[in-house]
Amino acid sequence: MLGVWGMGGVGKTTIMKHVHNELLKEGKFKKIIWVTVSQNFDIPILQEQIACSLKGKLEKLQNATSRAGVLSKMLEEQKPHLLILDDVWSSFRLEDVGIPKPNVTNGCKLVLTTRLQDVACSMDCRIIQVKNLLKEEALKLFLNEVGDTVLSDHGGGIKRDLESTLKEIVDECDGLPLALITVAGSLKGISDSQLWSLALNQLRKYKRNVAGTYADAFQILRFSYDRLENQQIQYCFLYCALYPEDHEILKEEIIESWIDEGFIDEMESRQLMRGEGYGIWKKLVDSSLLEFIEDEYTGDCVRMHDLIRDMALDIARMRPRFLVEAGKALKELPERVNCAEGVEKVSLMHNYIEEIPSSLAFSTCTRLTTLLLAHNKLSTIPESVFEHMPELKILDLSFNWELSSLPNSISKLVKLTTLLLESTSLEKVPSLSGLGSLKKLNLRGTKIKEVPEGLGMLKNLKCLFLCGSNPSDILEIDEIADGELSNLSKLQELIVDKSRIKLKGNVVGRLKKLEVFHGWFPTANEMRIFLKCQPNRLSDYFINVGSNSNVTFTVTAELRGYKKIMVFEETSIVGENMLLPSVQVLCIEACHDIRSLNDFSTIDDATDLKECLIYFCNGMECIFPSWVHNPVVQTIEHLDLQRLDKLDGLFEADIIARSSPPPGTFSLLKVVHVFSCKKLKKLFPSWKLVEYLQSLERIWVDKCEEMEEIIASDSEGGGEEERGEEGKDIINELILPKLKSVRLSQLPALKSICSRRAVMVSNSLEDIEITDCKGLRRIPFRLFPHLSLDGLDNLDWMFEVELIAMSPPQPCTFLSLKKIKIQKCRRVKKLFPSWKLVEYLQNLEEIDVRYCEEMEEIIASDPEEEGEGGDIIKELILPKLKELKLWHLPALKSICSRRAVMVCDSLKSLSISDCKVRIPFHLPPYLSVDGLDNLDWLFEGELIAMSPPQPRSFSFLKNVMIKECKKLKKLFPSWKLVEYLQNLEEINVRECEEMEEIIASDPEEGGEEGGNIIKELILPKFKSLYLYNLPSLKSICGRRAVMVSDSLENISITNCKALRRISFRLPPGLSLKELDNLDWVFEVEFIAMSPPQPSTFSSLKTLNIQKCGGNKLFPSWKLVEYLQSLERIEVYRCEEMEEIIGSDPEEEGEEGGDIIKKLILPKLKYLILSQLPALKSICSRRAVMICDSLERILITDCKGLRRIPLSLPLVDNAQPSPPPSLKTINMRRREEEWWESLEWDHPNAKHVLQPKVSFMS
Repeated sequence: MLGVWGMGGVGKTTIMKHVHNELLKEGKFKKIIWVTVSQNFDIPILQEQIACSLKGKLEKLQNATSRAGVLSKMLEEQKPHLLILDDVWSSFRLEDVGIPKPNVTNGCKLVLTTRLQDVACSMDCRIIQVKNLLKEEALKLFLNEVGDTVLSDHGGGIKRDLESTLKEIVDECDGLPLALITVAGSLKGISDSQLWSLALNQLRKYKRNVAGTYADAFQILRFSYDRLENQQIQYCFLYCALYPEDHEILKEEIIESWIDEGFIDEMESRQLMRGEGYGIWKKLVDSSLLEFIEDEYTGDCVRMHDLIRDMALDIARMRPRFLVEAGKALKELPERVNCAEGVEKVSLMHNYIEEIPSSLAFSTCTRLTTLLLAHNKLSTIPESVFEHMPELKILDLSFNWELSSLPNSISKLVKLTTLLLESTSLEKVPSLSGLGSLKKLNLRGTKIKEVPEGLGMLKNLKCLFLCGSNPSDILEIDEIADGELSNLSKLQELIVDKSRIKLKGNVVGRLKKLEVFHGWFPTANEMRIFLKCQPNRLSDYFINVGSNSNVTFTVTAELRGYKKIMVFEETSIVGENMLLPSVQVLCIEACHDIRSLNDFSTIDDATDLKECLIYFCNGMECIFPSWVHNPVVQTIEHLDLQRLDKLDGLFEADIIARSSPPPGTFSLLKVVHVFSCKKLKKLFPSWKLVEYLQSLERIWVDKCEEMEEIIASDSEGGGEEERGEEGKDIINELILPKLKSVRLSQLPALKSICSRRAVMVSNSLEDIEITDCKGLRRIPFRLFPHLSLDGLDNLDWMFEVELIAMSPPQPCTFLSLKKIKIQKCRRVKKLFPSWKLVEYLQNLEEIDVRYCEEMEEIIASDPEEEGEGGDIIKELILPKLKELKLWHLPALKSICSRRAVMVCDSLKSLSISDCKVRIPFHLPPYLSVDGLDNLDWLFEGELIAMSPPQPRSFSFLKNVMIKECKKLKKLFPSWKLVEYLQNLEEINVRECEEMEEIIASDPEEGGEEGGNIIKELILPKFKSLYLYNLPSLKSICGRRAVMVSDSLENISITNCKALRRISFRLPPGLSLKELDNLDWVFEVEFIAMSPPQPSTFSSLKTLNIQKCGGNKLFPSWKLVEYLQSLERIEVYRCEEMEEIIGSDPEEEGEEGGDIIKKLILPKLKYLILSQLPALKSICSRRAVMICDSLERILITDCKGLRRIPLSLPLVDNAQPSPPPSLKTINMRRREEEWWESLEWDHPNAKHVLQPKVSFMS
């Protein structure tokens, strides 16, 4: 655990972000989790944040311990992981949250950043202090932030007239990065030396007469704030402090808030006001008072550094006065709101407040203008709350999901300009008739069922949101009365989509100031009327025409940033003008009268059309009748065609035959998706188009039954003509420089992607995926980082064209290849047909070959390089190969030649199943072999050809999984290998019928059979051993050896009936099942090491023995003193088991003596004994067990047992008492008589234990 400690603004978070990004590139951790904690620390919130980062949920679990347990399991599944907790203000116990303690065994790391050294110390962190920058570092950072205006035109460093002043300003910042960045931001773009001198004098005044580190920093930041151009920008900056600490604020959200607050002057249009707001936003970012965060999912955001936010709140305590308790996990209204006289803005957003008490709540807030209560848990609001807020302008109650009603007093807020009720459960709102000042009303995502009373009286309303929150959450309102809507003459934004509101074209058309419109016209005629009334003034629109049943597919267009979208669904669109010329996205669904886009009479005016989506249009025969004089083919970027049964081409066939495409045709086209267009035979009808497809990034074609070619050749009867030229080496290069992805699926008639005399070239290609294209015989791509082929029955050679036409192969053909996946390609016999290719596969990371019936070799050998039976080994070096999977390849004879070995230093996983083949590898970290019936030796190649083995052959090996390898007798054929297995963590061997030994002994090292020589086989990182159903297994290692690992956690051995001994120092968990010939669980340790070494047993926590031979679990009292960590003993169905802890005859004493041996097991919690017919005693009659942690005893079907040797603690009058931890003693109901007959150490023991007894049915 690391604690990164330093003062606020010193750069702790910035450093850790850099570390985070670098570690992401390196890939050392399975998961890297970043969570910002902040001052308002709350364990449930932290748990939820971590769970969200892991894409899990804890919200249904109320119990803190349960949440911690589930979260711990989530994190365990992601090990090794790195957890970064940023901005921690108080210490906590990791187990309370559910964070596993990092250690060498789990490989996990925890880093926290904090301003408080005590926090890092109390959490037992290794502390790294981040100090202020040195002078040279500070100057470099300042220059980088302030920009080129201070630099000399001659490249000689800082301008002379600025140098002295600039360095003094840097010195005043004391090396604090945040101060340097903000001061530099305030001086950016200023080159006048006198202004720099003025700034220096002002900065010194701010710092004068203040004491303390943070006071000093505050004044430097205040200097940057005061240098903002005017009060308007300052107010916009201060408003950001109303959000919770470290909150990421969406750009659009904050600009809208500034407009609502009136910080931006009224202009002719809301679009102009947003532009003004963006200018302010940009100035605050450029001045470094706000931190810019780019997020591809949520959009551009800003965040306030917590030190800058503290400074802003300090300013806002005066004027304008703020009361901010946002994001503090509050469950109740804070007391401060009841004595907040003079406060203008209150922010309680992002808390858990469930109710507002009616008495005195906000009673002193008579000057309140803004009340932000969004993201709480309010269900109702008292009537009296709004009676004391005569000046209230902004009320935000959004995202109070349980809020079902509002008080009627809200109608008295006559100065209210903004009412935000998004995502609440309101079914009705009080009358709005008295809210004459209201400019914005947001009812998005509510459950409102009727138009609010008095809506038509809101003469000043500019923005109305009366819609669902998403396509599956439709607002249940059918209509807005014509008079009510037409009265809203100042309306600039009307958002009524995702609802059942049917609009009339003439009513909406009369709203002359409308800029943003999302809504539904039920008929094409209403759309035509609207277009006649409303010229092309809309800057943002989403208009649905016809049916309103399915708009889900258009949401992606909105997410991509398009603001001008039209959807035509189940309507007639042929004829008159139906399109707005500015349309960017056109969606047409189930409009069966349309034959082509030219049926829109004004399609040629749509010069900004970017996306066209056409689904279920049964009459569509072509998309563009002509490529001549067609502006749409010049602008279109995304083309998505689905289920167009009559479509036979993108263009009319005679146009293709008569003319060549004009320059610019499809020059902007990026994406082509075609799905289930039954008659379409050729996607791009001519090679001639390729030269214009310079922007094309993605081709996806799926389920087109008659598709024959993706890019058609231009020759008449092209196939025969090309076959006549088979002997020529001329290859046409079809260059698509930006093509990234090609996916072709279920195209049974596909014969070629392009002509046999062509190859497609793209330096940007990332993946090729071809599935169930049974007629395809070749892959005509030169560069392909990811290649996936599935179900290509007629494919003979993977790289046939390249090898025939280009001998030797061009390096670039393969250098980009990273992943190759081949599945169900029946005729392919060789993946890579020559050793020669290997030198070009330097970037190959993954090979995955499955279900290829005739596959014989992965890398075919070159006969001239094979050699004559000598020891020559060809090293085939694949430096970046990480994963190899070979599954169900019945004809596979070799991965590579027997005279070759593959060297893959990056290999992490090797999985081979149902392939009769040898392993020619230096081993990877993860080795999985399944169903290799003819495998005799796992490491035969290395041991025969390289004796002794090379260390690197085994040094990376971490996990071994062997399953159903029938002939394999020895996993590791020699003790000699153990010294190279220093990273081995897990062995898992299952269902190998002839497996006799895991690590075979070396006869010369074994010693005489009766001797005491023990060979210690040291595996320092070994954690787990799983052996299952190995009927021939006689030993894990030789009888004269013991395996030693300080990291051992678990041994599980099941149904290995020939196994006679467990040759390990014991792990925390030991599970043995169905070992019929096991005599002693700990036999070899006791015979060979007397007395036993403490380390042999000290880690043992859990012991589970089922269906095993042997008559004693622990053969001696001597062992008990080493079992101090044992927590659980479970023994089931061991027919010969007579004693759990065997006695030592020399310590027993005379039969009638009083000597008592105390067997102390301090951590034992569970003792479970079941179906042990031969069990006579748990331990000797001369011994008692002291188990102060015991929680549960379960004994069933042990009829021979007569005594429970549990020693109970004695209390007053020497009477026994149950151990405080004991919860229950379980046995079967039919065993009540047996219970009564049991003997105990004390005559009253049975009586005091009776309340704990539970009989099971």
